Amino acid sequence: MRVMMSAWMATMILVSPATAKENGANPVGLYRAQEGPDVGSLLAIRPDGRFGYEFYAGALEQWALGNWSRVPASDGIIRLRTLPRPKAPVFRIDSMGKGENTVDASPLTLHVAWPNGNGVSGIDFRIEYENGETATGYTQNGEWRADPAEQRRARWIELLEPVYDIALPRTAIPEGATDLRFTLIPNDMKIADFADSEAEFDGERLTLHSRNGDIRYVRIKGPEEIEAEPESGTPE
Repeated sequence: MRVMMSAWMATMILVSPATAKENGANPVGLYRAQEGPDVGSLLAIRPDGRFGYEFYAGALEQWALGNWSRVPASDGIIRLRTLPRPKAPVFRIDSMGKGENTVDASPLTLHVAWPNGNGVSGIDFRIEYENGETATGYTQNGEWRADPAEQRRARWIELLEPVYDIALPRTAIPEGATDLRFTLIPNDMKIADFADSEAEFDGERLTLHSRNGDIRYVRIKGPEEIEAEPESGTPE
């Protein structure tokens, strides 16, 4: 894994190097996550007030670039803020209307696609029918079809992309609608949104409190090594 230093150098808002020289332990360094074989992460805390972050866990991949600062009157606590602030991914409702009136048409179909039109598999859904019962499942190749024998009216639907936790809240289905079409707009889906997220540093180890839970890191490069690296260097 590599912290994306080239993009970092081009986009970060600089903060005075004095940020890392305040009283208390110096958190500057390169850190590697200690969370078992299924999780990989690097966190670089730079002396000029910038940070770089990469995280991998199964199908989930995230990165972030931004600024860090100390929490006043705290013992080894810093805050991370992603810059610029990422735009969250969303589900767009394209249409909810009547489907094709063919002999073997399912009474209810669900379609979820990327902006390029390709279907999105693995989108979980929950549908409630008029009698209060619910149906759950997931899309395959961007589509799901109800059993042809199903004649109950669907009242509302919820969607969830489980890897990045992207949700469509409960949405009413218009009466008579049998063809439901949505687009998953990724926006900055893979950029971790740190908004003053806190990390605790004890001298050699750091614990980051993130939306992925607490991530524990050990420092593999100290302040002297980081400060000696050239501006264009990429930590290995």
